[in-house]
Amino acid sequence: MSATLKNVLLLVITFFCFSFAHAQKIAHCNIDSLLNVMPERKIADSILQRYVAYVQERYKKMQNEYDTLSNKLTANAQVWSKEIITQKQKELQVKQNDMQAFQTDEQMNIASRREKLIMQLQKKILLAISMVAKENGYTLILNTAMDNKQVLYYDLSNNVTKKVKNKMDYMQPAWVHE
Repeated sequence: MSATLKNVLLLVITFFCFSFAHAQKIAHCNIDSLLNVMPERKIADSILQRYVAYVQERYKKMQNEYDTLSNKLTANAQVWSKEIITQKQKELQVKQNDMQAFQTDEQMNIASRREKLIMQLQKKILLAISMVAKENGYTLILNTAMDNKQVLYYDLSNNVTKKVKNKMDYMQPAWVHE
């Protein structure tokens, strides 16, 4: 193929790709701001806070049992035999290990519950985004949340966050979208 024909072909392909890219309708939306204004967010936070309070209460009971046993050991150290003291020290160590394991497990449980609740809220947001995209002919909607480092620039006129928020206002609660 001649160099001229290659250049013409390259020019046609470039023109086709450029015009195809301009035919796409792109918008952006801030998912974090939507998460923060959802009524379900307050419910999710409340559920998580109640669980954290429950866990703290259980830990407090464990701590009280440990303190009671430790105080007993201290108070009776002069009276009890070495065997009983050794046994009580082992009991204290077991209680301390149980408390540490409980703390570690519950920290993971709390994080897991938080993640599941947020995922339920995000499902509703993503459903609303897809509905807005279809209704308005968008082929792409980008997340412009501050923690999203993927979008470096966006034109404010293409922001569909309010449209998505309005769509979500008429949708069922997030818990239904599982």
